[in-house]
Amino acid sequence: MRGDLGAGKTAFTRGVARGLGYTGRVTSPTYALVNEYNSAIPLFHFDLYRLSDAEELYDLGLEEYLDRGGVCLMEWSERVEGEVPFTHTVTIKTVDDTTREITIEVR
Repeated sequence: MRGDLGAGKTAFTRGVARGLGYTGRVTSPTYALVNEYNSAIPLFHFDLYRLSDAEELYDLGLEEYLDRGGVCLMEWSERVEGEVPFTHTVTIKTVDDTTREITIEVR
């Protein structure tokens, strides 16, 4: 996922989590770097803002998350562009205080 600070990346993740049947609290993984939500299909929510390179993401165990067959949503994905096998890009643009424009690109 891509978007400025406060654009709604975590809110988008909340919607995906609800769609997967998760009923608990969904928060930004800014300090944990990844939050896992156990739902019908596991959801892994990454925040790459503090990463300096893709190697740090692999050190977190990215391949293990991918192998588990769940959904991986990554905020600030542009930080690892070309290093991670993304299948979709979600771009969230702030139009005004209450309106967002969301574009989903399938790769």
